Amino acid sequence: MRRIAAEEAEATLRAAGAEPREPYPGRISLPWKAVHLVCGKEISPRLSNLRPGRHLCIHCSHAAAGVARRAKLEATAVAEMRAAEWEPLAPYPGTGGRWLAKHNPCGTERETTLNSVRDKVSRGVLYGCET
Repeated sequence: MRRIAAEEAEATLRAAGAEPREPYPGRISLPWKAVHLVCGKEISPRLSNLRPGRHLCIHCSHAAAGVARRAKLEATAVAEMRAAEWEPLAPYPGTGGRWLAKHNPCGTERETTLNSVRDKVSRGVLYGCET
């Protein structure tokens, strides 16, 4: 395993977006306590894992994965809402999240969930009309 000087290691960690919280442990394969500058969370990256395209912070990585997952599902969700005669008025919050939408036949605006709309459609229930 290649050894690097403490100054070079600190520069590498800072360039990746973290501030060291303890002295360099001496090897690139050892965890090094630091704070992620983007989110402020304590992290313990290994310099050997710092590569372009990899997330430095597990917390930010999970958040980014959730955003990417919802983005993939959004087009399908919007199509389902429109098929049930609902027009979304806000970004997709996930299947169980409250979603502001307008019911096209009657013009009612309300917060509903995709799960509620799916349930009503599967049971053949008219959902949304206030009259």
